[in-house]
Amino acid sequence: MNGTILVVDDDADCLQVVLQACNMSGAVIQSASNGEDALRLLQEDTISLLLTDLEMPDMNGFQLASEAKALRPDLRIVMMTGNLPPEKEHLIAEAGIEGILEKPFTVTKLKKVLGLEL
Repeated sequence: MNGTILVVDDDADCLQVVLQACNMSGAVIQSASNGEDALRLLQEDTISLLLTDLEMPDMNGFQLASEAKALRPDLRIVMMTGNLPPEKEHLIAEAGIEGILEKPFTVTKLKKVLGLEL
């Protein structure tokens, strides 16, 4: 994995678990607890992958993914969720999301989805 991973989640505990797992792999990580902060960080050229939660206040993961793709069309996006209603599955492709990481997840699954060393 080249470049920086931006992890976005309003759940501080989940964010901490993801950050620790990614740091153990030697990945360069930035984090945000909401979509607006994430979009500011995406202005940086070094971010190559966005890992975002689906359910967040103010801006959900689909909205963030769509806006992120408008800013950075080449950005890889993976979404974390514990509940993806079937009626929203069509939004995955529309938002430019390339993968889903179902919560709860293992560190092994996280690293595999992100393409980090196991």
